[in-house]
Amino acid sequence: MKLACLAKESGARAIVCSPLEIAAIRQAVGPEMTIITPGVRPSDEAGGDDQTRIMSPAQAMNAGATYLVIGRPITRFWAQGAQALASRAQALADQVK
Repeated sequence: MKLACLAKESGARAIVCSPLEIAAIRQAVGPEMTIITPGVRPSDEAGGDDQTRIMSPAQAMNAGATYLVIGRPITRFWAQGAQALASRAQALADQVK
């Protein structure tokens, strides 16, 4: 939290952090700071790759994330075509609602 507060004091407008630190950082820096978090995995894929510090999209948003970085849970559908990619992206978006 010390680095997050230092970043805010230095004029940073955004922080990238693990989903596991979102709530504590949000509390430390307030609602105006943008929090971007990778390591977001659908609830049905927990433990499916090398990421260990993960949260579902809904958990990350509820913890205070502003933006979610979701890579492999979507791009692994690349070879299946545009329809598969769009379908997976929509399924992830539905988890946030």
